[in-house]
Amino acid sequence: MKVLEVLAKIHDTVRTSFPDLYDEALRDQAQRSELRGTARAPTMAEASAPSRAKSYSSSHI
Repeated sequence: MKVLEVLAKIHDTVRTSFPDLYDEALRDQAQRSELRGTARAPTMAEASAPSRAKSYSSSHI
């Protein structure tokens, strides 16, 4: 989508002036959004399991 915005700016037009590229960019954005949503959604087991992470502090300033 960013490439289309630059391309449209160069040609002094809007990104929808490139319908094939615009459709592909929309599909790509939807796919990335879908992947981000599934990657960040914890499963029920993960959400209810206690954290095993240990906290360490450092005073090396």
